[in-house]
Amino acid sequence: MEFQDAPHSNTEFLMDRYLEKKSNNSRYSMSAFARDLGLSPSFLFRLMNGERPLTAKLAIQLSSILKLKTDESDALIKRVVRAAPKNSKISKKFRESIENKKEETLETTSFQFEVERFKAISQWYHLAILNLTFTKPSPQTPTIFAKRLGISRMEAYDAIQRLMKLGLLEKTKTGFRKTNNSLFIKTERSEAAIREFQLQMMNKAVEIIKDPSQETFEKRFMPATTLAINTKKLPILKEKIKKFQMEIAELTKDDHYDEVYQFNLHLFPITKAIGEQK
Repeated sequence: MEFQDAPHSNTEFLMDRYLEKKSNNSRYSMSAFARDLGLSPSFLFRLMNGERPLTAKLAIQLSSILKLKTDESDALIKRVVRAAPKNSKISKKFRESIENKKEETLETTSFQFEVERFKAISQWYHLAILNLTFTKPSPQTPTIFAKRLGISRMEAYDAIQRLMKLGLLEKTKTGFRKTNNSLFIKTERSEAAIREFQLQMMNKAVEIIKDPSQETFEKRFMPATTLAINTKKLPILKEKIKKFQMEIAELTKDDHYDEVYQFNLHLFPITKAIGEQK
């Protein structure tokens, strides 16, 4: 792949991050970088070469995945908005604030809200913290959350601040409490935040499976079935699984909670059609 002499100004940060990773690992490829970003290699190449525009939504996702600092993320989103066509799906209020060159940060804008929302969805422990507030054995503090989830205290504190900013968590006299608001995304297409969340949860499932102790075995239940299907029935199967998920959620309602569990259902092909084989 050959890049133009002058990369698109809004995507220079991608080249900088790729070269940074390449310097730490000489075998790190553009394909690996695309995989880490949740993009196809061809799309990433066109994006970095200025052949595809960087949308505001993608800028939000990439700034979160690459863990850009707040000021870097703000500056990137501002540049993207200024460069976006007039008919793009960007709120009029936000566009006007950019065009008028207001120097306010993006903390109160819908775009910064989306950045925080993306992080809350893509990092598994946010939902876990929300559900831990229902458990009774321990006081609700960042230290306790960190110990119970196996994360750092800084990660727990950062997650708490983000959840409060999103209106999902509130401070109480004894700790924290989940609000009536919910973090929900209806997925009709592949979403980077959801993919990252699912990968993290699948990796945690692998960790549990590798634990040979009888105690862990008795706490987990991971049945699996391999079956032949008619793909025309996939929509019906998906609806059945959604209904089952809601039934499980209803069944777990109680007056007392002591642990947080992750319930995963995976339905995916393990064969390829004849025309797809290489």
